[in-house]
Amino acid sequence: MSAKRAFSPIQRHVHLGDDGLGLPIADPGAFWQDLMSGSPTTEAARRANSGGWLFSAMAFSSDEQWATWEMHPEGEEILFATSGEFNVILKRSLDDADALDEFLLSTGEFCIVPRGVWHRMTVRTPGTILFMTYGKGTENKPIVA
Repeated sequence: MSAKRAFSPIQRHVHLGDDGLGLPIADPGAFWQDLMSGSPTTEAARRANSGGWLFSAMAFSSDEQWATWEMHPEGEEILFATSGEFNVILKRSLDDADALDEFLLSTGEFCIVPRGVWHRMTVRTPGTILFMTYGKGTENKPIVA
């Protein structure tokens, strides 16, 4: 039996379907573009849009890298800071001027974003976040100042 090579969650995401099968996603850039199009065409984006968990990571150096509000209506999202410091901002409604909650997420800590809650993140210190997302039905809206 030949050994399989490990990989970085930044360079290759994994979708763990409700059927228990793990599907590596080799091109995260194309995957996100397809998934957020509203009409996914690739197997990976269709699976992620229909249920299951997406495991991914992203390195953040500026707030512009998370340029939308995001909401997951079908499940929660776990954010784990492997490095850096971030402000996580939560809102029940984007029409509400005040944040529902805001907290600091630092290296080695994780938080749970409740289903149905709009959220975004700002960078205090550049670093990397590991995401575990039940993403079925995910919505994104532009951040309006």
